[in-house]
This record gives sequence, C-alpha cells and structure tokens, in this order.
Amino acid sequence: MAIQLLPLIAGAALGALATYLYKDDEARKSIKKGVDKVGDKLAEGANSIKETVSRKTKSTKAEKEPKAAPKATKKKVAKKKVSKKRPTKKKTASKKTASKKAANKKTSEAA
Repeated sequence: MAIQLLPLIAGAALGALATYLYKDDEARKSIKKGVDKVGDKLAEGANSIKETVSRKTKSTKAEKEPKAAPKATKKKVAKKKVSKKRPTKKKTASKKTASKKAANKKTSEAA
C-alpha cells in the first residue's frame, strides 16, 4: 500500500521545493548564476568543437587536392571518330488479334 503512495509523496516534495526556490530570492539568484555558467560552458564547448572541425576539414582538403602538373608535360589525346548507328525497330511482345487488325483496317480505309 505504501508503494502506491510513493509517487504522490515524491511529487509533493518536488512541488514544495520548487515553491520554496521560486519564493526565495537568494536561491533564485544562485540557481540563475549556475544555469548561466552551465550555458556559457556549453557555448564554449560548441565553439571549440566547431573550430576543431573546421581546422580538420581545411587540412584534409589541402591533402586531397593534387598538385598541378606543369602544362608542358600534358599530352594531347586524339579524338576518336564516332560512327552513327541507325536506330533499330522495336519488337512488340504481343501479337494483334484478328479483331484489332480488322478495326485498324476500317479506320485506315475511312481516312
């Protein structure tokens, strides 16, 4: 029976503590200072991570870029002649039925 009352007691204790901290000016000021310090530390950490990542990406880009070869050593490659091929007729997979053929003849004769 006491186990069922445990959440109620914990909630009441947290509510009382929150009310006390909200009404006490010194407690609010100290909590605000603590939150500000934590926020500043998080911002500093994020900035240092951002700087580290940007330095690493710059160094890897510099390593990946090949050095330019002198222009005199480049050889010209002859272009190959491409012959044009005629398009092939597409093969149909299904055969026309007799009724479709008759319908096509009637439409072609009417035109």
